[in-house]
Order: sequence, then C-alpha cells, then structure tokens
Amino acid sequence: MTNFFDKIKKGARGAGKKAQETVEINRIKMQIKTKQKEISRLFMYMGDALYQHMSKGEKGSLPGACVDLKQELDRKITEKEALEERIRELKHLAKCASCGQINVRGVNFCAECGHPMGTKLEVQDTKIWPMLEPPNYEDDPLMQEELFEQQMQHMERSEQCPHCGHPVFPGKRFCHQCGRAR
Repeated sequence: MTNFFDKIKKGARGAGKKAQETVEINRIKMQIKTKQKEISRLFMYMGDALYQHMSKGEKGSLPGACVDLKQELDRKITEKEALEERIRELKHLAKCASCGQINVRGVNFCAECGHPMGTKLEVQDTKIWPMLEPPNYEDDPLMQEELFEQQMQHMERSEQCPHCGHPVFPGKRFCHQCGRAR
C-alpha cells in the first residue's frame, strides 16, 4: 500500500514540475510579445525619422535618430532571441546555426540541412530510437510511460537512414545521427 502512495506522490511531483515548466513558458511568451511590440514601435519610429529626413530633401547618411533607434532595435531583438532560446531549453529543443530549423536537443546533425548541431549523441544500438536528452522523469512513472509510448509510435512510422540504419524523423531530408542526405 505504501508503494502505491509513493507512486502517487512521484506522479504528483512530476505533474507539478510539468505545470511549473508550462507556467514559465507562458510567462516567457508574454515577455516575447511585449518585446515584439517594442520592436514594432521602434521600427515605426525609425520609418518616421527616415521619412522626415528624406522629406527635407536631405541625402547621404542616415539621421542620428535612425542610428540610435537601430542600436535600441538590436538590443531588443537580442533580448527577444534570448527569451526564445530559453523556451527552446525548457522544451529540450535546439536551433540549427546554419538554417534556423528547430531540432530536438542532443541530435548530432540538423534533420533539415545536415549541419552539425554541436553536441554528439552517443548511441550504442542505432536500431533503437534514443531519448534525446530528455527531462529527468525518473520520479514520474506516468511520464516515463507516456514518453515510451510516443517513442514506440515514432518508431512504427519512422523510416531508416539508408547509410547508418538509424530511425529518422518523417519528412526530414537529413539523418540526425550521421548527417547524410536521405
């Protein structure tokens, strides 16, 4: 009976952790929307400054207001990109530096362009679909079971890389294990 209640507690902890992640992601999404509004406003101001500059018949270098606005835009865009990266971290995703495609964190190569993703994934048996740097659901047997079912469904519908035999993501042009075109 104690074992049953321990499992319930572990499941509740896992659900609580997932809820916290969801709240954090939604909080960050609101910050991203705010940054995007600020960026749009700065673009509008830049357009106005440039229009005023050109309306006066001035040619040549950009007005000082545009230079200042560009610096502010660069700062806001960098902040927005950092927030987007934080969401990808929480979702265990990574952005390809070459093409911008979102991949599962931990894959060796981008599934869209084949570019190396940085961290190497060590897979002993390429016939078994690996869990790619998953969150730690050790204490949550329900989540472990759900992830296992998702992996099994993926394996059933996945194709094999003709070069290394590793299951590949449906519809992707490159194997995320060996990096070769399919």
